[in-house]
Amino acid sequence: MEAKILKNIELLLLALVKMQTYSIKKQIFKNSDKKLVYELTGKETQSDICKKGKMSATTLSELRNNLDDVGLIIKKGTKYIKVVDIKSGETT
Repeated sequence: MEAKILKNIELLLLALVKMQTYSIKKQIFKNSDKKLVYELTGKETQSDICKKGKMSATTLSELRNNLDDVGLIIKKGTKYIKVVDIKSGETT
């Protein structure tokens, strides 16, 4: 019973996050660099993202800060993680 309630809460929160971030994602992902950084966050190292995006570490840091400001990624320890994976809808 408790597990079912927790699952329902999780689904409701996920729906809320999707609704609240829809316009933000649409606007931010017009920028291909931001989209690349978001897609590779949690999958690739900082160095690999810089190489794939042909950007400096400073540029990557600025893009990550922007994505963090709007709540799409968060810093966890020394790494960044996605709050919600947009494609799968899974939370991290």
